[in-house]
Amino acid sequence: MSDPDVRSLTVRDVMSDRLVSVSSSCRVEDALDTIIGTRLRHLVVLGPQGRCRGIITSESVAMAVIAHAVPEVHTVGELLPQAFTAVAAHTSVEEAASLMLSAVVDALAVVDGLRRPLGIVTWSDILRAVASGGRPDRLHHVPS
Repeated sequence: MSDPDVRSLTVRDVMSDRLVSVSSSCRVEDALDTIIGTRLRHLVVLGPQGRCRGIITSESVAMAVIAHAVPEVHTVGELLPQAFTAVAAHTSVEEAASLMLSAVVDALAVVDGLRRPLGIVTWSDILRAVASGGRPDRLHHVPS
């Protein structure tokens, strides 16, 4: 049996299911506290009924808080990028990488058919998949 090809991988194969979400009405200051407390770079933003509205980065939250960089921004919903940056779990890693490049983002939410978050896939997850040659035993980072 041969090793799987990276091109056959889906985002479900490489995503992290460790995600932290906040409501779109969450204040940016509270989101910053969440980021600091969890040490994560991305927060999944949820709208009504727990549906994913997108992802915000620690950088965008910090810029909204620090020195009143964006004084008109009060909630994380206002920080969301214009493009909806989420994919289905069965999306290929290649398609996800292409979407990241075209949307100029470094992470995508992975959602089910009702847009509920299942996980998150980042550029480093995709690089790990490429570097491992798609071998399942080397896909997920084990923290040291």
